[in-house]
Amino acid sequence: MERLQLTCEVITPLFCAGANQQQPEIRPPSIRGAMRFWYRALMGRLVHDDVNRLQQIESRIFGTTERASALKIRVHASQLNVKPFEFGNLYLRYLGFGLFRTQDGSPRCYIAPGTKFDITLLAPDAHILNQAAASLWLLLNLGGLGSRARRGWGSLRVTAETGANALKFILPFGSEFKNRLQTVLQSLCQTVVMDERQPISGKSDIPSYPILLPGYWRMKLVRTNEQRKPFRTWEEAFVWAGERLRRFREDPNSPVHTGTTPRGTPFHYKVGRDYRQVKTVFSPATEGELGPLRLPIFGLPVQYRFQSEHNQQVTIDATQHDRRASPLWVRAYRSESGFLLGFMLFKSQFLPDGELVRVRGQGKTFTAPQPDYGLLDEFFNRLPGEEVTL
Repeated sequence: MERLQLTCEVITPLFCAGANQQQPEIRPPSIRGAMRFWYRALMGRLVHDDVNRLQQIESRIFGTTERASALKIRVHASQLNVKPFEFGNLYLRYLGFGLFRTQDGSPRCYIAPGTKFDITLLAPDAHILNQAAASLWLLLNLGGLGSRARRGWGSLRVTAETGANALKFILPFGSEFKNRLQTVLQSLCQTVVMDERQPISGKSDIPSYPILLPGYWRMKLVRTNEQRKPFRTWEEAFVWAGERLRRFREDPNSPVHTGTTPRGTPFHYKVGRDYRQVKTVFSPATEGELGPLRLPIFGLPVQYRFQSEHNQQVTIDATQHDRRASPLWVRAYRSESGFLLGFMLFKSQFLPDGELVRVRGQGKTFTAPQPDYGLLDEFFNRLPGEEVTL
């Protein structure tokens, strides 16, 4: 059997558990599921929207419901440092929306930064190991593990590696970090096509699922805040990211309002983009279809609450899907001198062709066209930092 073993360190709180959310654990099925996402993102360069071929290639590595996986994943953690969610900062709670409590109302627990564990990949031949290692490299160096990984929670770093695989999982976090990250990414993309030897010419249409393709994937590395000061801790980095994201989602023309955090701390805010348009659902003259809404491209559902309308709530989702994951990813990287942030944007088909955005409020249902990526491009273009290219 071919073997690859990595020692990983948790660098931002990791929310990963089985049926009991009060007992965090790092489970092979969770790693396997995350690896599948990144494997598809990589192999999409080869097959594009040929989903049948994608499933055939993927099944050779991860198996199917009829055939066991050729790949074995083992996890060993001698001790997990577990803590309850007690973050009071508004922007940490914003990035961690939904992570505060379990279904019974108790604080949800997480695996704390600094915790280390081992991941071992076992494969019958070098080809399968190399393909699996590529997806694991992407998971560990671009993505994250567990709940709200797209907002930076569950970011990891590799501290030791042993095995026959040629990939280098440990990246230098100095000034050369961007170039090394970019070089490995480009090498992975080229190697996949060479290994399969059946490349399919690209399409001009937007992909139906996230793919690592130039023009449909963007990444920026942010090393400092507006005062050009580095992020000393993951909390500093997350507060900066959370505030920037939250402020961008606000209507720039809105007056400033004052609210209170759950701990009684006052804060200032503006209403969200599309607020005025969504509020027209309370007008008797509004019927059927609203005009385009921009904010849903950040993910669905979106909820608005209108104090001026007796605190009524309006929910925005889609006519066939009540949830849609955000195309925007955030993750943290730990260096010897502090932390840096990575922002990624995957442009793929947000909703199937013909599906509409659904707006529900006051006992009525309205529809709106699908959002485009203009608002997310605007957010990305305003980010400081270095852009990574494929």
